[in-house]
Amino acid sequence: MVQSYVEFVTGEGQVDAGDSRAAADRALALTRRLASRKVPVDHPAAALVVDSLLTLAETSPNGGVWLDRVFRLHTAKGWIMTPSAVKRIQTALDQISQVPGSGLRDYEARLRAMSGQGRRVSARLMVAISEMLDVCSYGTMVPVEEVEPRASRACLW
Repeated sequence: MVQSYVEFVTGEGQVDAGDSRAAADRALALTRRLASRKVPVDHPAAALVVDSLLTLAETSPNGGVWLDRVFRLHTAKGWIMTPSAVKRIQTALDQISQVPGSGLRDYEARLRAMSGQGRRVSARLMVAISEMLDVCSYGTMVPVEEVEPRASRACLW
């Protein structure tokens, strides 16, 4: 478990997207450090890492690679993505034509598995992830607010 947020970031602070190489190195170092610890998604260290990866996705020419890392991290940690992260990813996908790798598909499969094991996964998140898969495959997206929430979890499958 991360002993403290300050200890985790070791005074180096958040990733600065202005210096892209340093930002990428910092984000990767933070991701590796987080991957080796048991941390919930709402922990400040987790928020810092996800924010750093999303900032790079929004600002770098390789944004899709950084989005793939966001999905891979959430998959590996078994995290339910926060609404703010979903919104940022949706916005980034307007500018990013392709997300390489299988992180998004793996995350969708992980959410389905978690739901099948009795963990609460919102229908809204499942719809958003499905829409993201469509965007990555076909280039069209309907904002999540316009999608009618499904009546029950059974409807998701």
